[in-house]
Amino acid sequence: MKHRDIIEVIEDRYPVSLAEKWDKTGLQVGSIYQETVGVVIALDCSIELIQEASEKGCNLIITHHPLTLGSLHPLSLDTYLGQMISLAIQTGVTIYSAHTNFDAGDPSVSDYLLDQITTEYFGKKVLIPLSQNTSLGFGKTAHLSQPKTCLEIINLVKKNYPNTLLRFIGNSDSVVSKIAVMGGSGASFIKDAILAEAELFIPGDV
Repeated sequence: MKHRDIIEVIEDRYPVSLAEKWDKTGLQVGSIYQETVGVVIALDCSIELIQEASEKGCNLIITHHPLTLGSLHPLSLDTYLGQMISLAIQTGVTIYSAHTNFDAGDPSVSDYLLDQITTEYFGKKVLIPLSQNTSLGFGKTAHLSQPKTCLEIINLVKKNYPNTLLRFIGNSDSVVSKIAVMGGSGASFIKDAILAEAELFIPGDV
């Protein structure tokens, strides 16, 4: 099996066309025609991760976040990004990213985020659909089967996402029956969560 065979499976479920225009989803560095001998999956790539993959005999790294959202020109080997790319080439490690196409797909990052917090919900909908009558889009809203206080939900997040730094704004004693979740940065979607009548918004970052 070659890297392209794995990439085709990913892009069949999460087409690159779903990605935001500013995104750098897809092949980051390497060749899709290499024979795959081992795969590492991670949120972000790093020099340490490339070294670990190479030491373990893995030659394909699949990440959620791309190496950069900026330009690769000029590419200085004196920068951390340049050193990552140089090491990947030297060790024969190919790096591929599925970013906002995974955020907008079905199931999406937000689906997994919601299910990891609780499975006791109903009426799940896309917070920001890409078009009408579609399950594709960013974020999810859901009604809780049993209303909970914000503190109870915070404790669920702590339990299911250990070692995570949490920040909370609001009244922890407030009773919540509808929540919105967003994998990734959610600052620009706060108004959408309000319009969706969510009483608690849980993004990956703000």
